[in-house]
Amino acid sequence: MELNNQTITGAGPTGGKSQQLSYPCSTPESPARLSYMEPTMSVRPEYSGKRDLTYSAWHRTLNQNCYTMNLDWVEYRCVKDGMKIVALIEDKIDLAGLLTNHPDQTQRKTNVARWREKQMPVFLQVARGLNVPGYLVLHTACQENPKPENWIFSVHNLCNGESEIFSEKEYREFIENLGRANA
Repeated sequence: MELNNQTITGAGPTGGKSQQLSYPCSTPESPARLSYMEPTMSVRPEYSGKRDLTYSAWHRTLNQNCYTMNLDWVEYRCVKDGMKIVALIEDKIDLAGLLTNHPDQTQRKTNVARWREKQMPVFLQVARGLNVPGYLVLHTACQENPKPENWIFSVHNLCNGESEIFSEKEYREFIENLGRANA
C-alpha cells in the first residue's frame, strides 16, 4: 500500500492555538484506513482553521454506513416548564451570486446544491420529528461584509416551500418571533 502525508490545520484539543496535524493517508488506489487520524478520500478540508478535527477524523473510521452531519442552529425559547425548540436553521454565507454578484458564485452554488441533495433530507427528518420548521438561510453576513445594514437574508422554509428575503432588521424580527403563537 502506498502512503502519502496530509496536513490539516486546526485548533488543538485545548481550543486556542492553531496547530498542524500530519498523518499518513491512503491513496485512491488503496483506500484502507490505518488509524483514527486518517481521513477517507471524502473528507473536505477544515476551512476556518479554528476547529478541532479529532472527533471528525475519528468518526470517519467507523463503519462506512455511519453518517453524521452538523446542525448549524437550534432556535429555542425558555418557557415556564423548561426549553422549547422552535426552529432548526442551516445557514450558508451567500456572496456567491444567489443574492449578489460574487466571483465565487459557482463554488458556493455547488455547496448549496450538495447540501440540498445530501443533507437536506436528514435535516427535514429532524425538523419534522421535532414538529418545528426547518429553514435554509442564505445570507451576506460575514467578515467581508461587516455592516449589518448591508446584510440580506434569503430565508427558505424547507417544510412548506415558502421563501422570503429580509433586511437585517426584518430578519431579527423574524427570529425573535419564532415560536410565538401568532408569528
